[in-house]
Amino acid sequence: MEFRFIERYELANGEVIAKDVFRGWIIFDGHEQEVEIIFTASQDTLIGASLLQDYKFTVDYPARTVQIKRTVRRGKTIKR
Repeated sequence: MEFRFIERYELANGEVIAKDVFRGWIIFDGHEQEVEIIFTASQDTLIGASLLQDYKFTVDYPARTVQIKRTVRRGKTIKR
């Protein structure tokens, strides 16, 4: 993981905060991907929508299920 830059974010209550952004790598669906990482005090983990750009993401609220299905094959490689 390496520091990249500081980014400003506006929260839902209108407060603007600055957070350090780091570069890191994750394995998602069997593929290594470079991602931007922001740490918070929360115990929850959030992922950005760009991570799901090649997937169909379906939420069935009555059944309380989530389905993630790959729709496009990635041909990208990561160089470090």
